[in-house]
Amino acid sequence: MRTDLIRRTVRRWAGACLAAAAFGSLSAAPARFPAVAPDARAELARAVGHFGAIAARPPATVTAETAIALGYLERLRLGLGSPFRLVDQARQDPRLAPATRHGVAWALLGHTLAGDSYEIDPAALDSERDSVGAARGAWHLRLIDRTVTAAGDPREGELAVRLGYSLGRGERSVSGALVAASAQAAALLRDRELARHDAVRLLDAARVSGVDPLLLV
Repeated sequence: MRTDLIRRTVRRWAGACLAAAAFGSLSAAPARFPAVAPDARAELARAVGHFGAIAARPPATVTAETAIALGYLERLRLGLGSPFRLVDQARQDPRLAPATRHGVAWALLGHTLAGDSYEIDPAALDSERDSVGAARGAWHLRLIDRTVTAAGDPREGELAVRLGYSLGRGERSVSGALVAASAQAAALLRDRELARHDAVRLLDAARVSGVDPLLLV
């Protein structure tokens, strides 16, 4: 079973990953926001927009409650915890007013759907430089992101990245440090995509059953 998965993944993705690495042909994956029911879409947009505007305010105007609310969104951005666990925690946080709990939970769900989570600093992949000495971290991150995102199953995309960079290490075209960093980046992007897929299923289940999506988390 495991062997079949590896063979299928190698045929489908590893070749493309290595070819892209050779020719530098990949660009950043386009942002995706899946189609959802109109009422849910409005709720998501309202919550994301509201807290986005609050985050842009001068720090001196931020209240204690607002700081707590924005803290949840920052934890999501950095991948510090499961998005759905954060949603559940925000819904029950006694430090927040009921309306704020509701808004934060929807904003977390909206950012999860948009892929605004598990953010990776390209500098983490800057262990190697090109022929003129320029850092290559951003390029490697785009390559890894596109490979994981384009896969039908993000876990296959992650495996393709691991295989591709491991093969590159065997050919001495990449360093061991980059192999390790690329594996960590692929794992984070896998988690981001799996969370996005789960959010789509959550909203679909809520639409079919006619219940508040937050109650299904």
